[in-house]
Amino acid sequence: KHSDTSDPVVLTMHAKEDRIELRCSNGTSGGNPVVGTSRGLQIMKAACAELGGRFEYERRGGRFQARAILPRLPRPAV
Repeated sequence: KHSDTSDPVVLTMHAKEDRIELRCSNGTSGGNPVVGTSRGLQIMKAACAELGGRFEYERRGGRFQARAILPRLPRPAV
């Protein structure tokens, strides 16, 4: 609801030895961004924290970028 629908969304995932990083980036809606409550971002931040990770977001260069960093779970013994 806040993005520039003519600009593609870019999703990436990087698996590190100790963590997983998920990134999402999309164009923002012009010079008049839609003002929201940020409730969804707050929920994402709380959910990541509950899993031992963190959630970051920012607007930069006409794009909105979000990143979730989560610890990798240990592999179960077989």
